[in-house]
Amino acid sequence: MKDTIMMDADLIIRANPTTTEITVGGYISAATARVFCRVLTQDVRTLAAGTSPITLDFSELELSDGEAITETVNALRGLAVEQLLVIINAPHMLAHTLYKAHLLSDRLQLKTPQLEVGRSN
Repeated sequence: MKDTIMMDADLIIRANPTTTEITVGGYISAATARVFCRVLTQDVRTLAAGTSPITLDFSELELSDGEAITETVNALRGLAVEQLLVIINAPHMLAHTLYKAHLLSDRLQLKTPQLEVGRSN
């Protein structure tokens, strides 16, 4: 299993050497969402190398807008068709979208999603 694949200086997809988790981090916006999700799909397949389930840790990931969330949902949907996928520390709106779209199943699971960050007026 490879250790790290970097898309650019702000985005990282890294395999944890002591577990089977893959950490995905960075700031994703509408401008980078499609490229990020294409790379996410390719790199997770490479880093997982037959590991089942594939566990993705999104604690370092920030999805800034609806397009970033939509593209990430589509990438996760595609990965879950191929292999059991467990997402830990999913950003709140990503977890909410996966739930509302009825995508959570035995093939795509959430564990410890992030809490919604409060906003002040």
